Amino acid sequence: MKRSVAVGLICSSCAFLVVAGLMNTTMRGWRAWYGLVRDGRHTQATVTALNRSQHQQCTFEFSTGGQRLKATDDGCDAGIGEAVAVTYAPSDPTFVTLRDPRTELLTQIGAAVAMAVFAGIVGALQYAYKTAAVQMTGAAQQGDEADER
Repeated sequence: MKRSVAVGLICSSCAFLVVAGLMNTTMRGWRAWYGLVRDGRHTQATVTALNRSQHQQCTFEFSTGGQRLKATDDGCDAGIGEAVAVTYAPSDPTFVTLRDPRTELLTQIGAAVAMAVFAGIVGALQYAYKTAAVQMTGAAQQGDEADER
């Protein structure tokens, strides 16, 4: 049982490292969202287009540093011409969202942890199953040897 737990912890750790690495290198992972929580600027944007069939997606425009920027995000409840609150990264104003950055950050971390826990449980169960199968096979072989005597 202790070895199954150890195997589960090893599987969880490896899965967490892989998932965390992929999340933070192939997309805007929790490091980027943490930066947005910490340093993000809030402003108003105007909705310019809607695509409700794509996760309530909308296109909006906002101004920062004398520039007019256009962006797209999911989860928009507003109509064309309406104002929406957005949060953007001052170091990269193209990183902008309608969603609450804290919620997105927690979702990112929670997803990585959930996948790691799942991998740990599967790894521990597989180890326990294989160990039990080997023990049963060994017991059966010993029983066969005793019958032959």
